[in-house]
Amino acid sequence: STSTSGGSSSSSSSGSYDVVVVGNGALGSAIARHVAESAGGAYSVLVVDGRDTLTSASDDQGRIVRPLDAEGREVWTQWNAESIAAFAGIEAASGVTFFTPRGSLACGTPPFV
Repeated sequence: STSTSGGSSSSSSSGSYDVVVVGNGALGSAIARHVAESAGGAYSVLVVDGRDTLTSASDDQGRIVRPLDAEGREVWTQWNAESIAAFAGIEAASGVTFFTPRGSLACGTPPFV
């Protein structure tokens, strides 16, 4: 499947794009979004993938996300929390709902929790 975003319509209607991203997984989608939004949307982006839906590298349609890092690294916990906090804005900007918060329970030694 293919999807397009950003750039002028003349660019994409002619079949010519500034950037082609192969893969619509988490990284490909993020790269395409950031390129399309850079320079005030001046770049046209084509995303090419063999599937019709967004999937993860593990070939499923979702992952459990949590703020705590499994190895107890504080910087990863901070990045995880910031990423989760950004989901609502990404959903609003894209029009795609991809996250449903459910809560979690963390159990472990004091350094982990």
